[in-house]
Amino acid sequence: MYYIAMAMFFGLLWIIAFFNAQQSFIVMVAGCSYYFDSSATQDGNADVGMGVKFAWVNHVGSLAMGSFIVALVEFLRVVVAVIVEQATKASGNNPVVKCIGCVANCCMECL
Repeated sequence: MYYIAMAMFFGLLWIIAFFNAQQSFIVMVAGCSYYFDSSATQDGNADVGMGVKFAWVNHVGSLAMGSFIVALVEFLRVVVAVIVEQATKASGNNPVVKCIGCVANCCMECL
C-alpha cells in the first residue's frame, strides 16, 4: 500500500510538471508568433491555437519526457527530505546527522 501511494504521488508530480511545461510551451509559441508576424506598420497575431496544436501534435513526447525528468528530481528531493527528517528525529538531534542532512538537502536543492 505504501508503494502505491508513492507511485501515485510521483504520478501527480509528473502530471503537474507536464501541465506546467505545456503551458510554458504554448505561451512561448504565442509570443514567437506575435513577434515574427509583426512588422513596422502592423502588429502581429499571437496565435494561441497554433501553440496548442504544436504542443499536442508535434511536441507532446518532448514535453512528457522533460516533465518526467522534472518530476523525478522533485520526487528525489521529497524522498531525501523525508529521510533526513526521520534520521534527525531518530538520532536525538545528533549534530553530525544534522550536518549530513543539511549537506544532502543542499545537494538536492542544487539539482
